[in-house]
Amino acid sequence: MEVTERLINSNDWITIILMIVVALFVFNKLNNNERFNKIQSILFNNTYINDYSKSTPLLLNNFHIVFFIISGTIISLIAFSFLEMKHIIADSDGIMYFLKIFVFVMIFMVLRAIIGYWIGVLFEKEQEQLYITFIKMSYLVNFCFAVFPFLVISFYIDSELYKSLFFIGSILLLLFYYFLILKENQKLIFSNIFYFILYLCALEISPLVIIYKTIIT
Repeated sequence: MEVTERLINSNDWITIILMIVVALFVFNKLNNNERFNKIQSILFNNTYINDYSKSTPLLLNNFHIVFFIISGTIISLIAFSFLEMKHIIADSDGIMYFLKIFVFVMIFMVLRAIIGYWIGVLFEKEQEQLYITFIKMSYLVNFCFAVFPFLVISFYIDSELYKSLFFIGSILLLLFYYFLILKENQKLIFSNIFYFILYLCALEISPLVIIYKTIIT
């Protein structure tokens, strides 16, 4: 009889993180049930945006802070799953890689919001900037609602085809959200076209270029 080495890959830490995300979803629903339900239907009507776009504080409230953490976690998990599928991450180092990705994503999202705000201050467009950030955050939350169930499945199914379709679908869905944002706010955009072009270059295109250069070098 030959002795063979048996490697057992554990997804216990992933399960714990997914359960934390579920707990945060439940927390927000229990504390903001009406708002929670409205943001889920943002693709079908503008009730959420109309009802809460003038609330104070617009962004720094418990509802958005919790969803900010949820969004950062889900984006990090998607990135981790992609890197794992491409065999860039070793199974034994999974939790450490995820934590690095999570920290990077959260810092990136915070800095992006801060820079966007200061660009708004510089051009005396604070309210427009806050509104744009509110819209983007709202659609990002809705994106998280849509992809989370499929993300959970991707960690417990051994199928590269499923994961590839999931990543492609996620990217297409994000592009669709961007299209909706542009379509529904075209009057605001065209009335501030110079500011919007600067915002687009500084906070939408440049970060993607930096991330791409970081990955391939």
